[in-house]
Amino acid sequence: MKNNAKDSDPLVDLAIKIVMAAGLTMVIGGYADAWWHVNIGRESFWIFPHLIIYSSLATILLGFSYLFFKGNLGVFKWTTLIGLLMMLSAAPIDNWWHETHPPEIGLGLMSPPHMYFAVGGAVAGVSMINIVAEKSRKNVALRKYFFVYIFAGYLMTMQAIGLLDPSNPTVLGDLGAGLFAAVPAGFYVFTKRTFAKTYVISLGLGEGLAKTLLEGSLLYFAPIISASLLVSLLFKSTKRSYPSSLSYGASVGLIMGTYLLFSIDSLSSTTILLRYSFGVLAATLAGIFAHLLSSELFRLYNWEESG
Repeated sequence: MKNNAKDSDPLVDLAIKIVMAAGLTMVIGGYADAWWHVNIGRESFWIFPHLIIYSSLATILLGFSYLFFKGNLGVFKWTTLIGLLMMLSAAPIDNWWHETHPPEIGLGLMSPPHMYFAVGGAVAGVSMINIVAEKSRKNVALRKYFFVYIFAGYLMTMQAIGLLDPSNPTVLGDLGAGLFAAVPAGFYVFTKRTFAKTYVISLGLGEGLAKTLLEGSLLYFAPIISASLLVSLLFKSTKRSYPSSLSYGASVGLIMGTYLLFSIDSLSSTTILLRYSFGVLAATLAGIFAHLLSSELFRLYNWEESG
């Protein structure tokens, strides 16, 4: 593939880079907001994490406004716009919710305004991923900014499933155990095939640190980092190989499931074994799904596989 940056519009490329970077800072603000809600509370709308989130959103809106009129984005400009407007309109709804409802703790963080904001972010994020993938045909340098959004999506998804604690004795814990293994497996395999090996380590290190700071515990750090190192360094390549992607997924599931061993006091050995097995199965399927998804990316946008 011989894409050339000179064939692309530099101002459009700059706007894309701004939007991608601001998307990552918004997710970082989301982690800070979750910590703030639990440990300090929400004194007003103008708390520091909200300033990070909404200043990032304002930056995204500014960059996207140029892309909307000058970027030749196709149908995805409309879905991105819808997602961004949902996020913007979530601010007054969230403020009203906090004035009329008790403080949010644990699963209470999944309030309707927060979920509305998250859905808007997902709609805008997926749309922008398609836009950047298309623009990367002409400018290969934009791929690393595509990764910035993958990174942001990984952090955001792991933050969301963190509310479904695998050590929870209810059925939510069963779901959490599966997702806690499957999400890293999917993101790591996709990143391994699409970007350089070191990008996988970046995912693991970023989430490991974020999770440690958010939870105030090192329990998550070791499995997250170990799984990313395994995928990045142990296997040579996933190129044109479903079995290797399956192996990646299963390996990540085996490592991520070790977190359950710290739940021995709250869960029975049978429950731990079942959740461990469910996590490995979910991670294996996620590895295969990531392989299919990356293959579709290569086909649709004429990308070449890394490694």
